[in-house]
Amino acid sequence: MPHRTGVSHAVAALAAMVSASYLKDVLKHLVSARDLVAYANAVGVQLADQVGVASATDTVAGVAAVGLLVVLTFVWGWAYHHSVIG
Repeated sequence: MPHRTGVSHAVAALAAMVSASYLKDVLKHLVSARDLVAYANAVGVQLADQVGVASATDTVAGVAAVGLLVVLTFVWGWAYHHSVIG
């Protein structure tokens, strides 16, 4: 696959969409959405308190989701480019 076409980014976006959809279906069977949001808020607030950042509790889950998305995208890009480019 050529390095200049942007195909790696398209593959990464497709993989993220498919894996997120699959993960959502699996999580529906394991936990309820309300429990998951409550847990994510509790962990986010606790982490924000330890770091010393003041934040509203209703934005913690959204920020945590965006942070997780950024980390997973970075890992995917690093793994792909490391394996292809070397």
